[in-house]
Amino acid sequence: MKLELLSGVGQKLCEKLAKLRIFNQLDLLLHLPKSYQDRTQITPIGYLQLGQSAQIQGMIQGVEILPARRRILSCNIYDGSGVVSMKFFHFYSGMQQQLKEGMDIRCFGPVSGQIGRLDMIHPEWRIMNASQNPSLEERLTPMYTVTEGIRPPKMAQLVQSALTKGLEWLEELLPRKILQHYRFLSLPVSLEFIHAPPVGTNIQKLNEGNYPAQRRLV
Repeated sequence: MKLELLSGVGQKLCEKLAKLRIFNQLDLLLHLPKSYQDRTQITPIGYLQLGQSAQIQGMIQGVEILPARRRILSCNIYDGSGVVSMKFFHFYSGMQQQLKEGMDIRCFGPVSGQIGRLDMIHPEWRIMNASQNPSLEERLTPMYTVTEGIRPPKMAQLVQSALTKGLEWLEELLPRKILQHYRFLSLPVSLEFIHAPPVGTNIQKLNEGNYPAQRRLV
């Protein structure tokens, strides 16, 4: 099926997708996630572990520009269980005005630093208030390889759009005997699982590619 049948997809976007060898909706659905992120919950700062990627929410306790060879914007986040320092080596002047002490903030990113002094370097963030307080994700978030002009959220949106339209048109790529012999899941079922893992899916097992739906598409 043509990519142009998806909402918001025109010639320019098709040209960008072509750089990823995505020329139709089947190519799009076979553009599998490279990894997954868990944004279904808020992790208390006191429970963060070095090396993990996590979502936190807390109050900004202090914002400062650290003197260094290259200036660093540093922002401490406190949630009652601990403190983590959010650091930006590349930032614009308006960020310091947006990140004000006493404001609630939600961040997602990898945890670095050392025990007792944790950092998040260039995390995704958003200020939380009465009008800007989005609910948590209901499913694990797939992360895709992208190209210039297509950000990960846009790629995820395109894939979800293709899934929403239904997969009745998909033809099975493997002979029935192979499916039965290896007990493979059907192509539509496998793609639904891979692009939209249900609640309770083990993210470590998913990132290791150990689910039947993933092995079927290797």
